[in-house]
Amino acid sequence: MEERTLAPARDAIADVTGKVGENLIEAASDAGQRMAHGIAERAADGFTELVHEVGEKLTDRVAGKTESSGPLPSNVSNLPSRGN
Repeated sequence: MEERTLAPARDAIADVTGKVGENLIEAASDAGQRMAHGIAERAADGFTELVHEVGEKLTDRVAGKTESSGPLPSNVSNLPSRGN
């Protein structure tokens, strides 16, 4: 008697929990994909910025520009050395 009375409720609960589990798995998978895409996108942006900075420094060095870290000490000449 209990089996006949409770079986429909048990089956309905099993069906609902199965659907909830499937939805949870799908949602977690989607969230993981979004997270991976976001991380890759941000890493690419950071890499692009680094390449740009390095390229600028290389261009400046090739053009003869140097980074100024302040005035030269009085005993250092800013003229190129002639190898003497």
